[in-house]
Amino acid sequence: MGKREVYVEKLKARLDKLNGEIDKFEEKAKKADENTRAKYNEKLEELREKVKGIRSKLSEIQEAGGDSWKELKKGLDNSWKALKKGVKEARSKL
Repeated sequence: MGKREVYVEKLKARLDKLNGEIDKFEEKAKKADENTRAKYNEKLEELREKVKGIRSKLSEIQEAGGDSWKELKKGLDNSWKALKKGVKEARSKL
């Protein structure tokens, strides 16, 4: 397995783990009062959009030819950091 494939597989595994946390936040939102639920849902939507963007970038990396995936990786790494930060904030606030 090449470096690109290893990178993609590791990121997919980490993304699945964070998706599990997002699912837990969603369960909390369902049990919260209306005001709190609105805040949860706003944050959840933000996190889902970040996940969607990462999945899109992962697809681009998988389809990239040659070493061009390495340039795409830089952008994906930044998106990943933003998602992790968002989940961390959600964890502390939700």
